[in-house]
Amino acid sequence: MTEILDSKEIGNRIRQAREKAGMNRKELAEKLNLAASSITRYERGEIERVKMPIIESIGKATGVNPAWLCGMVDEPEPKTYYISKETQELAQTMKENAELRILFDAAKDASPEDLKTVSDMLLLLKGRRNAD
Repeated sequence: MTEILDSKEIGNRIRQAREKAGMNRKELAEKLNLAASSITRYERGEIERVKMPIIESIGKATGVNPAWLCGMVDEPEPKTYYISKETQELAQTMKENAELRILFDAAKDASPEDLKTVSDMLLLLKGRRNAD
């Protein structure tokens, strides 16, 4: 799929994503800092052009791929870098936690030698866990 869907189908997908996430309109609206009536209007397709920041926020809040909401991909599940959902959640927690985020920030300008050391340590930990 490469063609962006019309507003009614986008609205239908927003509703599906919200329901799958187990949220009502008010709960989703609160997560997005919007009025519940705005969510209703999005879901009914009454808003012709849903802005990408809204699509992205809805995707994040409901756990679906924002590109799926507007019809750019066929699968609603976001592609993930991690094999395990638990690992993905831990990595996200580390990224969002200011004290743990240092691991991500340190990698931005780390030397190849430092990254290799960290990589070796992670592999060593993984090897120990697999041996247990």
